[in-house]
Amino acid sequence: MNMAQLYLNELQWQVEAVFLDKDGTLIDFMHTWGYWAEQALRQYAIQLAEQGYEAAANMPARIGMLAHGADVDRNGPLAMGTVAQLETILTFSSYELGMPWFEAIKVSRSCLAYADKAVELERRVRLLPGAGRFLEEAARLRIPMFIVTADETDTAVKQMQWLGMAHYFTDIIGTDQVVRGKPYPDMLELAAGRHQVDLTRAVMIGDTSSDMSMAHSAGLAVRLGKLSPGGSVITHATSCFEDYGQLTITA
Repeated sequence: MNMAQLYLNELQWQVEAVFLDKDGTLIDFMHTWGYWAEQALRQYAIQLAEQGYEAAANMPARIGMLAHGADVDRNGPLAMGTVAQLETILTFSSYELGMPWFEAIKVSRSCLAYADKAVELERRVRLLPGAGRFLEEAARLRIPMFIVTADETDTAVKQMQWLGMAHYFTDIIGTDQVVRGKPYPDMLELAAGRHQVDLTRAVMIGDTSSDMSMAHSAGLAVRLGKLSPGGSVITHATSCFEDYGQLTITA
């Protein structure tokens, strides 16, 4: 494989493959998933009211939304979890109110499907500033790039297609392709096996400690944390950066 020099400010590493998380690392998390969560919770409150229940006032906090929906807890379920895990939170919240479990499942699935359609209708996805430039630089060098995401594969592929950037990636691997998602190393190991990647020569770029823990477990020596505004702590990261202007990849 081709080798490249990866620079973060004064730091430098030699890498042969780039692994990236999607949400919050490549795309604006709140623009897509903040909106998705708002739609899901609004529909959840409506459906509960129709059945004579009142949604708990702390529902945003239960899924990891911060005050007034302005940001997300990067250590919470919305940022780190899967859609199935979020469905479980909504389902259990309904059950706590006295709703039968089977009815609670139907409500939560209906609300999440409603949110999915709202995002798809608007194709509500946008790259973080500088992310496109970084992808273009790596693509010109023919460095294999992979997305490994807690999202479902079909959704991840679709969003990259909306952005016109799916062709940049050798593979896009969602949590549905493995038995264990993040923070376990299974997605990275799956990509490595499929595409003969030496993980010790690869870099993982992600915005949560879950991304970094996954990469650490898989043996990646270079683990770069993309800080959110306000700079939440990212554990297991080799180093962290605030914006892609700090990151360069060259031959």
